[in-house]
Amino acid sequence: MERSSSQILFNYLPGKAFDHETYRVVCKVDRVDGDRLERLDRVTLLARVNARVDAALVSGNSVVNFDERSRRDPASWTIKRPMQVVGRVFPLLLQCRLGCKRVFPLSEDGSGPRLRKCPVCKKRLSQLQQILFHECGTLRSLEVPNCPKHGRGNMALDDRGSLSTAEWRWICRAEGCNQTISRPLTRRCDCGTYPKTSLRPDLYRSSHVFRPLKEQIIDFPVKERRLFVEGANATAAALTAFLGIGEQEMLAEEEMQTQEEAMSTLARSLEKDNPSLAKQLREELDRKRSAAGNLQEHARRYFDESVHSLVGDRVLDFVVARRGVGFTPWQDKVSDVALRLVIEQALSAVGVESLLFSPKFPTSIVVYGFSRGGSDTGEAAIVGFGRDGDKHVMFGSENESDAIIVQLSPTKLLSCIGVAELDQKRARARLATIVATGEPGAEMIEKIVHTFAHGFVKAVGEWSGLDSNSMAEYLFPAAGAFAVYELVGAGISMGGIERMVQRHLRSVVDSFVNTISSCMYDPACAERKGACFACVHLAEVSCQNFNTLLDRRALIGDTGYLRESVPVGT
Repeated sequence: MERSSSQILFNYLPGKAFDHETYRVVCKVDRVDGDRLERLDRVTLLARVNARVDAALVSGNSVVNFDERSRRDPASWTIKRPMQVVGRVFPLLLQCRLGCKRVFPLSEDGSGPRLRKCPVCKKRLSQLQQILFHECGTLRSLEVPNCPKHGRGNMALDDRGSLSTAEWRWICRAEGCNQTISRPLTRRCDCGTYPKTSLRPDLYRSSHVFRPLKEQIIDFPVKERRLFVEGANATAAALTAFLGIGEQEMLAEEEMQTQEEAMSTLARSLEKDNPSLAKQLREELDRKRSAAGNLQEHARRYFDESVHSLVGDRVLDFVVARRGVGFTPWQDKVSDVALRLVIEQALSAVGVESLLFSPKFPTSIVVYGFSRGGSDTGEAAIVGFGRDGDKHVMFGSENESDAIIVQLSPTKLLSCIGVAELDQKRARARLATIVATGEPGAEMIEKIVHTFAHGFVKAVGEWSGLDSNSMAEYLFPAAGAFAVYELVGAGISMGGIERMVQRHLRSVVDSFVNTISSCMYDPACAERKGACFACVHLAEVSCQNFNTLLDRRALIGDTGYLRESVPVGT
């Protein structure tokens, strides 16, 4: 069976059970082979992965297959583009599902009785689809109990006509027996972690059984990395660029960096032959650096100094994407003046402050492990994929394609959480601070941005000719913004997003409003979580946060972002 690397990345990784369509059996992935990805920004990627692992450890959950001594070293990792999957048959039980319900075990290598029909009632045998899983990462076939008189040879699993496994019973079908074995399907795991939970049954394909853990990064251009990541005033530069101020100071900072590199190289070469001159050069560097403090002053004017680092980290991706990737305003793509006016009115009506387009948005998606059971940090182990020789393994893909960045109004976002701020720059700074520091209202802001992004992905898919599963989001919650981009992997961008910007932006806004205004399962959907697969949920390859922090009420509720644009209850 043929699959793209993007499909393998989420559905066929080690530890995952899947349907083998060619042989019509269920298998579990043992190994994934592929080419090594060498051009990824490993420093940024590993910093984010290790931050996730550290947070898990602080929260008290287990971390498996991550070596504490080497996991922070980029040289200790290999990142593969998945190309070939090696698996084996799993789960290891056959059942006479339509007949006597007897079960027949397979051996560990997937062999065992090569029976197509039940030897007793002659009905067709099929794999039992229920498995046992645990938060520690364990995955097992159901364990068949012994009948006290007849052993396991005639055991049947009776579902009693119920989908709930709590109602299922083991029964011995030996002649004259028919004894019910009072052993539940659940059992305690012998791992020693998560003692409050047990191995429990579920369908092998359930999202609870395998949840991939991923990180997305923007592959920073060299110029932007030097200025916003590696420079002496990197954080201040990111903060001022985020607010759209201090352009002259940033140009001076770039020039300073170039001079520093040249003078440092010269000083190193003079260290042996002329140490006094080398010392003078270094002192001159220090004087120039101490005189270049304007970026810091700009940052202090809008942000409390205690939050500079936190906010700088959260807005960095947005700054690099907007400045370094070559995004241009949508107006540059629409030549018809009358159409421009209609689009401007439509975007303004739904609170879109700006919309930018780029034909080359460089991103990478990496899956660094998986979890089973709990969906939040502290509820399930983070399980890594083990090693390839002496290196830890992650799986990923690179992507460069059409994209749009949509930025929402900061003043309008703040009004949704009861914060009044009319000045645009101060509103933007306040918004970023709230999200970065987790102040009250931060979760609501993230819900608004995330739900808006999902509605927009679906609308863009409708008018670009692209399936929503072939697109993905990149969230910038601290900036009140998000990107929608095409997933092409090693393929070629179809140009659908660019054509959509040129011709159909007005229709995209209408489709977006329709998507978030109603759901086929309303009022149940709106009254419970405000989001489901029928309205704003996306496939896991498309959603950055696995469909969490979504709620249409954050947009169309009484205090929602679109409360003035979309009538409540529509």
